[in-house]
Amino acid sequence: MQVDHGQVSSRWNRRLQARAAWARRQRGEALERVEAARQRFPAVRFVFTAADHDRVAGGPLLAGALAFRLFLWLLPAGLVLVGCLGFFAPGSTQQLTSEAALGGFAASTIATATRQAHEARWILLATGLIALFSASVTLARTLWVATTLAWQLPLVKLRRPPRAAAMVVGFLGSALGLAVAANWLRSIDYGVGLVTTLLLVVAYTVLAWVVLSLLPRPPHVSVEGLLPGALLIGVGIQVLHLVTVLYLAKQLSSASQLYGALGGAATLMLWAYLVARILIGATTVNRAWATHHGGHDETTGEATLAQQLSLLTATTVVRRGWRAARQRKDHPPRAPAEPGEHLRDSQGPAGQGRRPE
Repeated sequence: MQVDHGQVSSRWNRRLQARAAWARRQRGEALERVEAARQRFPAVRFVFTAADHDRVAGGPLLAGALAFRLFLWLLPAGLVLVGCLGFFAPGSTQQLTSEAALGGFAASTIATATRQAHEARWILLATGLIALFSASVTLARTLWVATTLAWQLPLVKLRRPPRAAAMVVGFLGSALGLAVAANWLRSIDYGVGLVTTLLLVVAYTVLAWVVLSLLPRPPHVSVEGLLPGALLIGVGIQVLHLVTVLYLAKQLSSASQLYGALGGAATLMLWAYLVARILIGATTVNRAWATHHGGHDETTGEATLAQQLSLLTATTVVRRGWRAARQRKDHPPRAPAEPGEHLRDSQGPAGQGRRPE
């Protein structure tokens, strides 16, 4: 029995074309339903506006830069912590870590670092403080620039870098201290842990509100207009904290056992990127809130430097400039007419007046 391969292939081609046509129709219908929901429901329109702002500002790129600086800040902060723990007895940190309900990897790392840092604690503390100040200034500048670009505002220089570095240390230290205290309270009782989780959301929201009020924002945006982004940071950081306690701590321990320090660093980089993504997302949410409730967006009228950096790549800028130069060369602008030239044209040749009709 012979099989007509041409007929079989044509049958499969028709089936594939039918499936592709069905997929295109489903995609079109889904886009129509989403667009209808966007026009009908303000909440859906708000989400799409925030997503558009995040895409235009380059949210993932800004979060990547901020996450890298946050990761570099954690290194001298850990060095300062190790230098401070060097003043304790080598065996006393085990009780402190157990009372704080820290994970096995963190507890073992702190205990090992305390034993090794007992003799060189002054050198570690001095070196860590200098490096922490430098990393804090860099992190403050990165957060300042990232927030400016997320708002699509002109770049402004950071004022008072030492004060900004002190505020970075204070805010991040407070956030880490609240997380450690919450772990200790959760180890006492389930009900106490639940109340602690709710209170921690409020604390993170207030802390984020203060931080956002100190960062750049348009003149028409009030401090109360920053509450949506602060609430996003409070809920997002608390969810990330729970994910860290329930999942990332185990992943950090297993990754460190399998891949050594590189696995632990990769897990910390993931954690830093998620934190940075929440911070950049808070700014885009505040911008969308200001657009919806303020009735205008001052940054959309005229293309600023931040918009040019985020919307256009260097290749696109060069291509458009070259195209504009070619158009000017092929079609040079006409010289402006001299005064009285239109009168000479209307009178005809020289010496002749206009012929009467």
